[in-house]
Amino acid sequence: MKNAVYFALAIVCAVFARSAFAGPPPMVTTTTTSQACGTGWYFGLQGGANIYQDFGSDRHIDINGSDVSFGINDHVGGFGGIKFGYVFGPGEWRLALEEDWYYNGVDAEAAVRVNGREIGTVDSTLNTAAFMTNLVLRYAPNGGCGLQPYIFGGVGGWWGETGGDTEITVGGTTRTLGSSDNGGFAFQVGAGLDYYFNPRWSIFTEYKFLDYTNAGGDFTDSNIGQHLVGGGFKVHF
Repeated sequence: MKNAVYFALAIVCAVFARSAFAGPPPMVTTTTTSQACGTGWYFGLQGGANIYQDFGSDRHIDINGSDVSFGINDHVGGFGGIKFGYVFGPGEWRLALEEDWYYNGVDAEAAVRVNGREIGTVDSTLNTAAFMTNLVLRYAPNGGCGLQPYIFGGVGGWWGETGGDTEITVGGTTRTLGSSDNGGFAFQVGAGLDYYFNPRWSIFTEYKFLDYTNAGGDFTDSNIGQHLVGGGFKVHF
């Protein structure tokens, strides 16, 4: 009986010594990785409205000594197209290069005046395609997830149809003015705001001022400046 008691005490002492000198139990750690939102390649769809058009000054021509002028009234138009680009790096401040391609249409009205007196109007269209390359600066706190504002500027070109056919007769002389297929240099500046639901998907709203050169045709002497407001969604891949 004593031997059994001694044997049991020896086992208890051995277990106590093992736990006392074994040190603290190992720590189990878990690591979580969070992916930055809105980096790398992306593709987007966009659409919106031309809320204001600046068609510049009236165009004047002389027909048999009479001053004939043309001026386009401002109208609201629409645009729609695609974006694709690349965002560099996951930092708080990010640069991106973006291709911004869209249809841009305005149905306007040109007033025709002879010696200051309006003699009629003619429908004037501006149906174009804009091909722009933007440099974008983005602010992306919290890994870019949630709200992500940005500013941009871009250059490119446009091509399309401007004007509307009309015939003007003054003093027995008839002159046809109107539509033409032409294009030219374009530039734009603007600002926008993305909201990223996850690293891949966002919705955005955007304002841009767009300027077309050589777009007046027979109806104006100046560039055409437009104020565009729109939105859409982007997907990164």
